[in-house]
Amino acid sequence: MNVTPVERVERVPPSEKGFERHSDIQLTFKYAPARDNIDTNLLIFLHGLGDTALPFFELGKQLQQTLPQTAVLSVQAPMRVPLLEEEAWMWWESFDSLGELIQNPNPTNAIRSLQALLIYLTSAPDDGGCGWDPKNLHLFGFAQGGSVLLETLIYMRPKEWGSATSVCGPLLSLPTFSPALTTPLCFVTRLQKALLASSRARSSITAVQRAFAHVTHFNFIDTQQEMVHGSEWKDIMTFWSRFWSKKSSWEREGELYRVS
Repeated sequence: MNVTPVERVERVPPSEKGFERHSDIQLTFKYAPARDNIDTNLLIFLHGLGDTALPFFELGKQLQQTLPQTAVLSVQAPMRVPLLEEEAWMWWESFDSLGELIQNPNPTNAIRSLQALLIYLTSAPDDGGCGWDPKNLHLFGFAQGGSVLLETLIYMRPKEWGSATSVCGPLLSLPTFSPALTTPLCFVTRLQKALLASSRARSSITAVQRAFAHVTHFNFIDTQQEMVHGSEWKDIMTFWSRFWSKKSSWEREGELYRVS
């Protein structure tokens, strides 16, 4: 039996300048450490089409009141929506020259940006990263942000993360690979019962279930407000509770050893 001390890795808070130095990619994001100053989990938000990082950053800070040992990072999409005076951003080119939504968008650049961010967050501080364990990263994407999230996790397979949640953000591609990803996924749809049984809805859900081995599916019927709200958060929190980490005071302050 071998007993060796476990080396403690000091994390570095993410910064836009640090990310750019690490990857040569520019992204805007907002970061807040855990309220209890114990950054065990990192909850990452990806907003939808036409939004900014700020509302989800404020949401994250509200959730910190309930989620222990959790830092939050809200990422802003890299492309500005054209012809709008207000702040509005998109993950990929979403409109054609006539202002119509592009039906088959190309998310390649968005996937590249999110992949670079995840690599930066999980790289060792000695390599210019932040030192997070992938198992402690929990990703939440809404609408377009949810689709980017799913496609990026597929692109980075078989890497496993703490958890992923996509709200009204379906896959853009048809998964044909095997085996399925092991990252636990919460997939949220908003479909009336009649539509839930339709072939289009079923194919969208089946595609996600084919790509991810562990899918928890919630269908919230309220179509007036697509984002999770009110009592619906209870279901999301229940899902998260199965995968959230919480370090005891002994783990935080004591000396750890690995037995093999």
